Amino acid sequence: MVFDLLYVNGDWLNAYPLSDRIERLQQWLPLADPIHLVPTYDNGDALFASVKEKHMEGIVSKKRNSRYGIGGKNGNWRKIKVTEDLIAVVGAVTYRDGRVNALLIGQYNSEHRLVYIGRVGSGSLTSQDWQAVTRLAELLKSPANPFERQPKDVKKVSWLVPQLTVKIEFQEWTENGSLRQPRILAFVDENPDQCILEEGSDEGGNFP
Repeated sequence: MVFDLLYVNGDWLNAYPLSDRIERLQQWLPLADPIHLVPTYDNGDALFASVKEKHMEGIVSKKRNSRYGIGGKNGNWRKIKVTEDLIAVVGAVTYRDGRVNALLIGQYNSEHRLVYIGRVGSGSLTSQDWQAVTRLAELLKSPANPFERQPKDVKKVSWLVPQLTVKIEFQEWTENGSLRQPRILAFVDENPDQCILEEGSDEGGNFP
C-alpha cells in the first residue's frame, strides 16, 4: 500500500503540496498486484463515520496543500482514532511518591458484582486533580477488595469503597474483557450502581 511520493528520478518532492505528490504518484506508480495506492477522500467526516460504523481503527487526515516535513512532527496531518467511552467505578488505586498515580476500575455485572476492566493512569487529569483524588482515596480506603476477583499483575494497591465514578475513553474491548488504551476524561457524579457492563463483557479481564 503506497500513499505518498517523496523522491523520483533524482528529484526530491517534499516541497511540493500533497495534492501534487499524489498526482505524480498516480502517474508513476505501476498499479498492479501487489502494489496498491491508498485511496483518498475529500469528505473526512463521512469517511470517519463509515470507519466507526465498521469498527475500524481510525483515519489519517492531511491538508491537501501541505508540504512533507522531514525530521519532525507538524500539524499538517493527524491520526484520528475511533474511540468509545463509558462510566466506571474506581475500586482501587496505586501510589507513586505518596500520590495516587493510577485507578483500578470496574463495572457491575448482571449479578451486581464489580468486575475489573482495567488500570488507567493517563488522560486529562491535572496535577491538582491527582492531589484531589489522593485526598478522596484516603477517605475511601477499605480493607476489602471490592472486585469480584483479584486483578492480575497489580501489586501494592489500596482498595476503596466503590463510590467514585469516572468517565473513561478507550479504543476497544480486548478479548479477555478489559479496556484497550484507556484514558481518564473526568470524574463524574454518577450512581455507581448504574455502571453496568455491556452485554458480552461479564467476565472482565486480567485475572490469574
